[in-house]
Amino acid sequence: MKTISLKAYAKVNIGLRINGIRDDGYHTLKTLFQTISIHDNLTLELQNKPGIDFFTTGLKVPTGDDNICVIAAQKVLDMGNQKSGIKIRLEKNIAVGSGLGGGSSDAATVIRGLNKLLQLNLDNSDLENIALELGADIPFFIRGGCQYAEGIGELLRPGGIENDFIVLLVIPQIYIDTGWAYKNLDYLSLTSDTEDINLALFPHNGESKKRSYFRNDFENLVFSKYAEIGEIKRRISDSGAAFASLSGSGSAVFGFYDSLDEAENGKEKLGKYYRCHILKLIPEFKD
Repeated sequence: MKTISLKAYAKVNIGLRINGIRDDGYHTLKTLFQTISIHDNLTLELQNKPGIDFFTTGLKVPTGDDNICVIAAQKVLDMGNQKSGIKIRLEKNIAVGSGLGGGSSDAATVIRGLNKLLQLNLDNSDLENIALELGADIPFFIRGGCQYAEGIGELLRPGGIENDFIVLLVIPQIYIDTGWAYKNLDYLSLTSDTEDINLALFPHNGESKKRSYFRNDFENLVFSKYAEIGEIKRRISDSGAAFASLSGSGSAVFGFYDSLDEAENGKEKLGKYYRCHILKLIPEFKD
């Protein structure tokens, strides 16, 4: 095998609690990660000449040696003491600055793909250790699906969503810098652990009251700066969503619906103004 093509799925955060900051500046958190069906496309190809050639189509991203895909590929090549080079083609569909983890997913997908292509036979734990050297949320994308995360996002265990929700994803043309969001959090207003419930399991039908505890601590900050994003969440909720939230630090907002008809109703109300997608939940990767 000299070529492999993989999908790099986006994620949403179902609840996001920021509960501390470490001495090294990393924030500790609790969240439920869930992959959704919007994705970038990655093709990895072995080539005889050494080095990494990186090409992109779709949404614009940096294409130099500082791109996370190139950094991830170089790390795997160095680890495997590989002499061959790699050609990477990225079709970028996941908006940057949207809180959907597109760059992290791309990096993890490169790691997973090269493990197969180079026949390194590393297990998921090994791959997650490589991913963690590149970013706190990248290990999640090695397995995907639904996972409960603690620490800085690297302490993972299986989570659960008991409903097969339909997802409406709304992406405004607003870029939110994650560093800005963390820097400007009002720590005195963050949700308290006394309100904590089992964040590893999202409540199913009949437990809608418990869903109110799955709050995103970035919403107050982001909605105060960008009232339009708060309005998007309100309109998703009003259209019949069982749950609506900002993803990560935004700017994307998503809603979980019990039926396709309800999701399409939400898209009809918002699709005139924003980029909208009706999506599915993606389970843990089996490849």
